[in-house]
Amino acid sequence: MIHKRGVYFLLALLGLSVPSHATPLFTLGPGPMNPGNNLYGMDSGSFASVASAGLVGDGSIRFGGGLVAANGLLYAIGSDSNSNYALYSFHYDGTGLATVGTLGNVLGWLGLTFDSANGNFYGVADNGMGMGLYQVSAGGATFIKNISEAPASACGNTVDPYSGLAYDFNDGSFYDIALDACGVNAGGDRLFKTTLAAGAPAFVMDLGGVSNTHQGGLGYGGFSSFFDIFVDINTGDGDLQRINLGNLSTTFLYDTGVQGMQNNGVAVAVVVPEPAMPGLVGIGLVLLGVLRWRRQKSESVKTQSCVRMERVGSSSLVFSKRRIFHDTSN
Repeated sequence: MIHKRGVYFLLALLGLSVPSHATPLFTLGPGPMNPGNNLYGMDSGSFASVASAGLVGDGSIRFGGGLVAANGLLYAIGSDSNSNYALYSFHYDGTGLATVGTLGNVLGWLGLTFDSANGNFYGVADNGMGMGLYQVSAGGATFIKNISEAPASACGNTVDPYSGLAYDFNDGSFYDIALDACGVNAGGDRLFKTTLAAGAPAFVMDLGGVSNTHQGGLGYGGFSSFFDIFVDINTGDGDLQRINLGNLSTTFLYDTGVQGMQNNGVAVAVVVPEPAMPGLVGIGLVLLGVLRWRRQKSESVKTQSCVRMERVGSSSLVFSKRRIFHDTSN
């Protein structure tokens, strides 16, 4: 069940001034004690929607290991003052902070996502030998495979770090951003994809702009698109953009006006699953059937009315209207 205050904060993001196509998003930014413990909400359609929900917990946890929305809550990987990591959950308004599972202090976490089909959390972490994909649960972290990008663009023996992790439930792939830490890739930071199966990540596209700036995370927005936040090198603000896989392009949305959004996490609160082609065909057939039924019924009513009028002559006719209510709730 979604916490009431969290619902109110979510609804505030989707006020009357927000376009109907807006997507509610969450991210973490600077707080008074640590750089990544303040929760921000926004929608994809309006700069004016950017709002702070306040500190998560008492502000002592530094949330920089990823953020994702699942099961009516927000989940994030954070660390305490001793660099001990854990998976946490909290409400959309930042209240109700709870520890889901401890993750130790060996791995450096850089992204978190949720596989809605199987109910599993996954994270990407620097394990000292490269970037690793892990399943994250209350019992800790389980190594899945190495996902360091190939070929690497970094200089020397350094492996490009990742920022953010997102799961596309339509193609069963994990997407992540490889930061061009040494600035040697002409196209800047890059987007890669991988699956749970063995094999190196596949290059998807260059994100353009200035290298090593896409540090704000990655969130799946549905319909072959993602949201990510990158740093404006002139102002230091986090800039929101949409990544479009259909034409391999990026669309700048707006400057959030908040500095320090470099915490590897963008949570998309509501994602609408894409209907598969057979589903679309099925829906079309159903609609055609309904239209045909309504036409036949209309013709039948007209025939009955003509017969009725012949029988009653100039008598008054009484018509009743029948309303059919469709339940559109999920």
